[in-house]
Amino acid sequence: MPSTFECEVVQITSMEKHPNADSLSITKVYDYPVIIRTEDWTLGDLAVYFPVESVLPEKPCFSFLWKNKENPTEKQRMIRAIRLRGIFSMGLLIPLTQILADFPELTYDLLKVGDDLSSQLKVYKYEPPDPINSGGDNRKEPHWMPKYTDIENVRKYGHYLKIGEAVVITEKIHGCLASHTKIRMADGSTKKITQVQVGDSVLGMNSNKQVVPTLVINTFNNGKCDKWLKVVTERCAAGRGNSYATIYCTPNHKFWCVTRNKYIQAQNLSTDDYVLVARSDLFLNPVQEQILLGKILGDGYLHVSKNTAAIEFGHTIKHDKYIEWTHSGLGSISKNIHKCVSGYGTNMQQASTIYSWFIKNKFESFYKNGKKIIPKWVIDSITPIALAFWYMDDGSLGHHEDQEDRAHFAVCNFTEEDCDTLLLGLKRFNIIGTYYKSQKYSRIRLNADEAEKLFLLIAPYIPKCMQYKLPERYRGHNGWIPSHDNQYKSTTIPQKILSIEDTTDKIKSNRYDIETETHNFFCPDVLVHNSNARFCYKTPENELFVGSHNMIKAPDGKDNWNTIAQKLELEEKLQKYPNHVFFGEVYGPVQKGFRYDSNGKLSLVIFDIFDIESGKYLDL
Repeated sequence: MPSTFECEVVQITSMEKHPNADSLSITKVYDYPVIIRTEDWTLGDLAVYFPVESVLPEKPCFSFLWKNKENPTEKQRMIRAIRLRGIFSMGLLIPLTQILADFPELTYDLLKVGDDLSSQLKVYKYEPPDPINSGGDNRKEPHWMPKYTDIENVRKYGHYLKIGEAVVITEKIHGCLASHTKIRMADGSTKKITQVQVGDSVLGMNSNKQVVPTLVINTFNNGKCDKWLKVVTERCAAGRGNSYATIYCTPNHKFWCVTRNKYIQAQNLSTDDYVLVARSDLFLNPVQEQILLGKILGDGYLHVSKNTAAIEFGHTIKHDKYIEWTHSGLGSISKNIHKCVSGYGTNMQQASTIYSWFIKNKFESFYKNGKKIIPKWVIDSITPIALAFWYMDDGSLGHHEDQEDRAHFAVCNFTEEDCDTLLLGLKRFNIIGTYYKSQKYSRIRLNADEAEKLFLLIAPYIPKCMQYKLPERYRGHNGWIPSHDNQYKSTTIPQKILSIEDTTDKIKSNRYDIETETHNFFCPDVLVHNSNARFCYKTPENELFVGSHNMIKAPDGKDNWNTIAQKLELEEKLQKYPNHVFFGEVYGPVQKGFRYDSNGKLSLVIFDIFDIESGKYLDL
């Protein structure tokens, strides 16, 4: 059954004590386990259930999920499956009375168990973007063309099944990997694909071609397979490990092919192709680490999400060039810049890094009990680049006509002990500062001689837009920072395919696969992916619409979906069935035992059909 997205009124009918937490209980909505705080609930209470991937509106009843966060992003407002003290929780329950307090247009007496409130509460299902455009131009998404999200989870209908009852199961086939395949996790370690679980974070690639943590949202054990391929690639200048990489996969499993700039099935790759390999020793390079150290000493804030974190920072619009300078220096770990309005009504530009285990591991020591502190390791780690960004954030020039220039750092949010640590960091460069505190503010002050030593160190890294903080004799240059276009130790490297061979006789594994939020992952270091497709011949437009789950493509024939439509003459065939959306998976020849025609050479498998006019899916 096609999946539905509903936020239903439910009744608490069971509460089982959490085995590892005295204050928590486990209840169930359908067959989804949800962890709740015991003291907040009694049996019979009414609640609203928000399933995994719900994006919540900015209302007070939900604000505890993004506490201390102004203008939370869509992903920050999304409900995720999480483990709490070793037990899996799938969704969120909010008491109905709390919901009604924020939505006075709803009436308690008119609501009943089973009512779907998603539209009234303005809650919707999160749709991740396609990870990488597989060629061709996009076109506007037609309002009439639905997206095929998922098959409904069996947990929602488990109560309909009876022991001993015969059922029919159909399978949507993905390209798959052997059981011993190792997957690169978000912290840089590896796990066998059989050990990866829903809720784990692995490394994937986002739409900006950045290596990022991505949540595992499904796992698959697709049974035995009649054919396996062994793909061997070079692994040069890609960190620790062998000089080659080996992957055992089904023929239809897709690899990101650098040579052709799209995903290609293993069986269609050649030894002339290059695939994308991630470093095994991923880390923050020295420039990134120092910029982030300077930002977190200044205006930056560490936002932790499970086992990863990002550093976020913002400045007023007049400092937009400074934001761009920081963005450029961070290179592969910088996210897009966006405009926003602060809580005080100021026009701002906000930016952040990607979420990374390496950022969390390096900078989480800056926080203790939710308060920013200065860890002792800063003394020996700080360099002129970090000093420059700290000064641009929190420094100021003390300029008066009748005396030499001085420098100050604002340290209002730090204790005197923290400032002693900062003074020791400056002392490493023979810069002697003085801490002073008044009723209004705290400062580290450098007199003229000490300030001159600081300016000499940091001036090369200060762009024109921030040189007003330097004495005039240090101004006028463009500033310099290493180019991220030619970065030290790139996170991903194209590698040549050395061989592709049939190893069916040697591999007796089941077929395993995982699904992630970015729809790709590294196994352990080679980027792989599964794709899907939509096709519809629409009247009165009399036109074939083609695309993936999230994109509709322009009819230029330069992408995977148009290529397959032309190869299979889909426009002519689907004219006979207008206004029906055909959902499927793009393949080359499929494995024995799963043939869908007489010769096994179809490139597309259709697994569901939606009738636009009736608004219903066709019966199997």
